[in-house]
Amino acid sequence: NMLYDCPDDRVAERYGNLGSSLWSMFKLMTMDNWVASTADVLQVYPHMIFFYAGFIFVAGLSLISVVPAIFIELHMTAQKIDEENARKDELEEKRKKIEQMVEQMFSLVDADHSGSVSIEEMSQALGDTAVLKSLQKQLKKMGVAEENDVANFKL
Repeated sequence: NMLYDCPDDRVAERYGNLGSSLWSMFKLMTMDNWVASTADVLQVYPHMIFFYAGFIFVAGLSLISVVPAIFIELHMTAQKIDEENARKDELEEKRKKIEQMVEQMFSLVDADHSGSVSIEEMSQALGDTAVLKSLQKQLKKMGVAEENDVANFKL
């Protein structure tokens, strides 16, 4: 630290040790009363104007870059969360659609309305074009399946 032994007590106080030097440079970076803090040093060491000018330039550019980067990161994180929530909603909607389709198919295949489907009932439903057409019609009417799903529903 080249300013610890400065004859000016105010300069030595601001830059006498690492902690106070860091605090003084931080205040300089934030432009908090920077003219007053540099004036004392410049009276004793006028060549320090180059250091201060370079430091303020670099620190200013750094702050100008960091602040928008923080907001951009926050926005990107929020956007990613929104996209993930939309994807989850879409999957949930698709799951509900499939659930409705399965329920509808189950009710059509369960001929004896016992609440369970036997192998005979399934075989009979698969071979019966009227049941398949009824299923296609009901799925289309319910809006559960899309048009191409209903048209391609062949077993």
